[in-house]
Amino acid sequence: MTIVDILAMALLGAGTLLMLVASFGVVRMPDVYLRLSVASKASTLGLVFLVVAAPLSLNDLGTFSRVAAVVLFVFLTAPVAAHMIGRAAYLAGVPIWKETIHDDLRGKYNLETGALASQSGESSADEGLITQPPDPSQPEDGKTDDPRMARQIALAASHQPALGLPLFRRGL
Repeated sequence: MTIVDILAMALLGAGTLLMLVASFGVVRMPDVYLRLSVASKASTLGLVFLVVAAPLSLNDLGTFSRVAAVVLFVFLTAPVAAHMIGRAAYLAGVPIWKETIHDDLRGKYNLETGALASQSGESSADEGLITQPPDPSQPEDGKTDDPRMARQIALAASHQPALGLPLFRRGL
């Protein structure tokens, strides 16, 4: 057994352990945002460890180049995908964990455009800003006194996931 084989086995073990930690984190975390964080970070690194172990044991230049492309692709797409899913969940009104200390995005999203308001407060179109995420106890039929919240509920209802399952509104 060579040093390269030992390194490949260590990478396989570390990758498997990180994937296991990611799976436990997805089950144990209390809200969607923490689950996304665990899933995107630990599973990305675990996948990279597992994929890098393959060319070490095969010792082939073609495999090295393919693995480099896979690692680059995973590092570029996983954080972006997690961010977009988290942003969609936030705009759909998925509640944050009750013990979260501070919500940096509260009151910063424009409902009409989905854009983030400027940090300096120079935004002239403040009428579409969310003052707080929607209350999950509100009826899902869109009847509310606040027109901004009614617009947000209507937007969330129009963007249903595949198979018509409203995953984001139920808070998983």
